[in-house]
Amino acid sequence: MMTTPLRVLVDTNVVLDLLLAREPWLRDAGNLLTALQRGDGVGLIAGHSVTTVHYVMAKAYGRDIGREAVRYLLQSFEIVPVGAAFFQRALALGLPDFEDAVQLAAAEQGGAAWIATRNVKDFGDSPIPALPPAEVLILLSETSS
Repeated sequence: MMTTPLRVLVDTNVVLDLLLAREPWLRDAGNLLTALQRGDGVGLIAGHSVTTVHYVMAKAYGRDIGREAVRYLLQSFEIVPVGAAFFQRALALGLPDFEDAVQLAAAEQGGAAWIATRNVKDFGDSPIPALPPAEVLILLSETSS
């Protein structure tokens, strides 16, 4: 019996941990993103994260690397589109940090089972569990086996 792979919204900080090789988070980010690319789950990112990643990578390494980072995102993730209703939902969620609320709204819109983030505490009583990348990896391995 084939099961549908679970969907995981990957927070911008996890993507940047990989692309910027930020320690001590690099290994967990890399392992999770590798598992998603392998098909253990479906990786999602919010549309606004694409511009954030481009900005950060271009500022750190130049415009060409910023563009390569965008190509990587487009090949590796399903992009959750954003629009006015999306941001209205983020406002209504009432999280203290608006960017985290936008990530949660993206997770809802994308049908995510989990949010992979280093900022677990910032998601409070999120209706979608926010977990560190290593914990999401464990759950994916349990559900894909």
